[in-house]
Amino acid sequence: MEAETDSNTMNVTSPQACDCGAAISVATGYTHAVCNSCQSFWFPTSIEQSEDQIVPQNRATPFSCPRCSVDLEVGKIGNTEVCFCTSCRGFVVDLESLGGIIQMRRTMYEGPDDKPTPANFCELNVHGTCPACFAKMEAHHYCGPGNIVLDTCNGCKLAWLDHGELSKIARAPGQR
Repeated sequence: MEAETDSNTMNVTSPQACDCGAAISVATGYTHAVCNSCQSFWFPTSIEQSEDQIVPQNRATPFSCPRCSVDLEVGKIGNTEVCFCTSCRGFVVDLESLGGIIQMRRTMYEGPDDKPTPANFCELNVHGTCPACFAKMEAHHYCGPGNIVLDTCNGCKLAWLDHGELSKIARAPGQR
């Protein structure tokens, strides 16, 4: 699937249909699309050039993605190792490191602030499985900038962010 991107505004024109022939949709505030039928993902850039800026380390992990069950791989955001999914591009990180990643990304961001958009509270009903202990993760409205729903495992002290959620936090209005 091909994409057209306006680099000044981050607007992406996604293809109208998935390779399976079904319609795809781009969620408000995100640049990736999801097929309405087969649930496959479409992204306008490679993982290295994606908005979450995950650098693959070419190492496997024993964990599976809580969204699409694909094996997670090791990546880095800044100097922090995360485990990310090559299919949906979400990532898991320990809660202790998440604050440092958010602070780094908000400090480094120099573009325009996003216009505030309401959180998708329907996501509070989606409960993935913790990649480490297989318990149901809790979904919370993240009370910091960005209006995202954050999935956490309190037992393992892990957080799951879907693709684009870290960027929404970085681009959100407020003190940097």
